[in-house]
Amino acid sequence: MTTLFKSESNRYLGTLGIGLLRSYGRYVGVPQSTEKKKQVLIDEIISVLIGEVPPTPRSKRGAPVRDDGFNPAQINSELESIRQKCIEVVQGVPYMKREVKQQEMPSSMRIDYAEAMPKREDDGALYVQDPNAEDHDIYKGYIRPMYKGQLSTVSRVPYLFPLTCTDTGEKIIVPIELIHAYDLHEGDVITCHAQQNNLALIAEEILTINNLVPDPDKKRTHFDQQGACYPSKRIALFDGQTVSSQDMKYLQWLLPIGKGQRGCIVSPPKAGKTTLLLEIAQAAYRLNYHLHVFCLLIDQSPEAVGKFRKIIPVENLLYTTYEDAPERQVFVADFLLQRAKSLAESGNDVLILVDSFNALARAFNETEESAGGKVLVGGIESKTIHYLKKYFGAARCLEGEGSITMLGAVSNGTGNPADDLICSELSMIGNLEIRLNEDFAVKRIYPTIDLLQSRTQQSELLFDREESKTDLFLRGKYLPKYGEEPMRKLLFDAESYQQFAAQIKKL
Repeated sequence: MTTLFKSESNRYLGTLGIGLLRSYGRYVGVPQSTEKKKQVLIDEIISVLIGEVPPTPRSKRGAPVRDDGFNPAQINSELESIRQKCIEVVQGVPYMKREVKQQEMPSSMRIDYAEAMPKREDDGALYVQDPNAEDHDIYKGYIRPMYKGQLSTVSRVPYLFPLTCTDTGEKIIVPIELIHAYDLHEGDVITCHAQQNNLALIAEEILTINNLVPDPDKKRTHFDQQGACYPSKRIALFDGQTVSSQDMKYLQWLLPIGKGQRGCIVSPPKAGKTTLLLEIAQAAYRLNYHLHVFCLLIDQSPEAVGKFRKIIPVENLLYTTYEDAPERQVFVADFLLQRAKSLAESGNDVLILVDSFNALARAFNETEESAGGKVLVGGIESKTIHYLKKYFGAARCLEGEGSITMLGAVSNGTGNPADDLICSELSMIGNLEIRLNEDFAVKRIYPTIDLLQSRTQQSELLFDREESKTDLFLRGKYLPKYGEEPMRKLLFDAESYQQFAAQIKKL
């Protein structure tokens, strides 16, 4: 359990800011916590928590740590939850079970981008420790079909992560018996034992599927078979400590994003849509420990990719640059969607940030799959619009557990009629729309969000009663009379939402 607890606690503490960690380190008894770098401080906090190192008595020397808003009880509660989960995993509690589906399956599948992991290490995956694991390497990777079931085609399949994976990576063949037994399909992430057989590694035992312990006795409900409902739980974007961005305060208080939302960031050129997506990615990753945050960048420059790589783990960043062929760009997008569906049907919440839908539409429009339909304005094929709507429409909140939230940039006002067509089609099926104002960008007013033009369907499910009243007052009376700028000043100066709402209603 100690190894699992260290790994999971390290992941959680890594999402906290350095100021909060220094305060918590001082609280638990880490010596000189204000002088240590982040990872060193996290390691010492964990060592104190598990009893490897005795806590140091709190010193009264030196300048005091700023403790404004510091709440150790919240961190203690989250760490205790992690500890209980690790205990259940080691005791062998089954987390997920499977049913054999009577449907046509490929003759074999493979684990793509599999990497050999150190023996008896979890690497972020939770599974029951096998007493015989000392004699086996554990492999982890994505499931992908082998085209026509031929081993010789594996090396010619394009890779997702060009900076971290090469053609020399190990491929593992998953036998058809295991595919049927666990109802595996494309996008699943599995860990397994494998053995060398002739020229290939063959999977012998499945340990986890999507980080859950498999059990063949229970039915697996597929993503498309589950009902959908309107989002009722928010994605946290602002807390004033770990994330203090004014842009995220604006979204958190006025335009909340729910788990399962289909959202478009509609923006003219150079109005800040990529910057807004970058801040959302950073805030969502830091404040939502159990949320899987993925970024999909299509036809981007290396500089834009570099910005996202600094804040998102490389395994959660999928991208193509303008050097990649259209087929590869579509392949990356489809693979991420399958990955998200597998996570959502297992009860996980997923956030996908797309930059941009216009680039994805252009890429699909240049592939052979788009041919044969009606040609619309700007040379866009009707099949391209159908593909884009189907991709965007996959985002939903499932009635049981799990959700896919998709928030993507959409360009308009570019002078290209194809962009206006894409914008209008996606706006019809989205339930969240964030409109950016070009005039705000020219005046350097950030965020450049136009609140009156932005909307959230069924927002009352995300707001409480008082927040709904404030939102109605803002849109119905305040903004038409006073405009955005006075409201922004009150919002950015307010220390709490209650203070902001009280000042708004005084006018």
